[in-house]
Amino acid sequence: MRRLSFVFVLLSIILVTNAAYAQEAFLIDGTKWLALDKPSKVFYLAGYLKGAYRGILVGLRDIDCINHQEIADLGKSKYRDFVGKGNLQALLDEIDNVYRDKKNLAIEADQVIVFGLTKIKGNMSKQKQEVWLDLLRTMNQ
Repeated sequence: MRRLSFVFVLLSIILVTNAAYAQEAFLIDGTKWLALDKPSKVFYLAGYLKGAYRGILVGLRDIDCINHQEIADLGKSKYRDFVGKGNLQALLDEIDNVYRDKKNLAIEADQVIVFGLTKIKGNMSKQKQEVWLDLLRTMNQ
């Protein structure tokens, strides 16, 4: 029984450690982002946006009072509109611009993507942009 407990604890430690290393490998900051070629950046963004869209659908699936197909169709059309209107290139440019400032290299890409999406919508003054970036820098020190 003791041996079985020891093996269980050892396997748990190994799995937790491997999960932590695997998660770290997928985190992309400014240094890693700038090292990517353009096709890799496009695929990363496409995966991020599709994952966000699917995450919303999963979150909404348990709500009975909404039409799930209507939400799915709306999400698909918004995704297509975003990509089709050249916004993907604008988002790529915005992420690159953020990371050109060496102070921002430690900020994780998912945070910069949300910043870029908000900025592209035109809802942020220069002052709000700086406050947001300062907050992200502080969070990622």
